[in-house]
Amino acid sequence: MLDLIFILRWNLALGIPDYFFVIMEECVSRVVSRIRWMPMIVLSTRLCPIGIEGTFFALLMSIDTVGSLSSKLGGGIALHWFHVTRTDFTNLWLVVFIRNILRFATLGLVFLIPKADHSDDLLPTDVLTKDMSASGVDDDGLQLVPMKEEDEVV
Repeated sequence: MLDLIFILRWNLALGIPDYFFVIMEECVSRVVSRIRWMPMIVLSTRLCPIGIEGTFFALLMSIDTVGSLSSKLGGGIALHWFHVTRTDFTNLWLVVFIRNILRFATLGLVFLIPKADHSDDLLPTDVLTKDMSASGVDDDGLQLVPMKEEDEVV
């Protein structure tokens, strides 16, 4: 709700100058955006089968990017519906308030998170085990070879 406080100029009523409020709001926003990723990363490490960790992380980043782009599109549509323009900010507070309410609406999806302890397996064990014989890769025949001096890259 810090954006709403700034738009409605309540920060001046509290005696906080604009430059200080904007800097502190940006710092808080950055910290919160980093913290919001932590539960998703922890859950993804529990759900990710062995061997595709990079692909799974790329999938999460893609989903986050699509969500970010769709939220920007939705924000533009909301600004258009409420007639917020470059010169008319009369209804901007209402659009920011709706955005903040929608952020809290995601708490209604908490029931989708599995109820488990940190030691419980969330996926079947056959999915989590790596079957190298089926993939045709034989790690026993691999051997590290030392580089010759003339082969070193400078």
